Amino acid sequence: FRYKKEENEQAIQLFKKAIELDPDYALAHAGLADAYSQRGIRFGFPESEWFDPPVEEAQKAISLDPGLAEGYKALGSAYGFLRGWWRKAVEAFEKAAEINPDSAFIRSSLGQCYNQIGEYDKAFPHLKKAIALNPAYAFPHSNLGSAYYGIDDPGRAEQWQKKALELQPD
Repeated sequence: FRYKKEENEQAIQLFKKAIELDPDYALAHAGLADAYSQRGIRFGFPESEWFDPPVEEAQKAISLDPGLAEGYKALGSAYGFLRGWWRKAVEAFEKAAEINPDSAFIRSSLGQCYNQIGEYDKAFPHLKKAIALNPAYAFPHSNLGSAYYGIDDPGRAEQWQKKALELQPD
């Protein structure tokens, strides 16, 4: 993924339109939650202002469809990447992975959360599965490199970080 501010704004508007057309469309609420989180994570919007909206939208998605992995994924992103509540993020991403075990995006995020709390042994299987599911996705390669740094294996860490840069040099 290559995130762009203009595309994020367009996504927000489209998810809002979908919710306007169908207020009970859980996937649109989850998508809006993710887009709101990206706004705070990647585009310089004040995280303090963008913490509540993604959590509220993710919780709405989960209340509408408790079996929707994307709702838990969005909640995990808000908890971890916006607020730094990594253990709460792990809980949400674990639930998302239980529902959709074959999502490279969920697995990569879960592995990154485990890295953040120093539980590298738990990060490795999620990151390796993410890479197996989507070998062209740069983030799990980078996160796997971070996990190897965490266990003091700089050779493997550098190998995976270089692979991430090859996949996404920008």
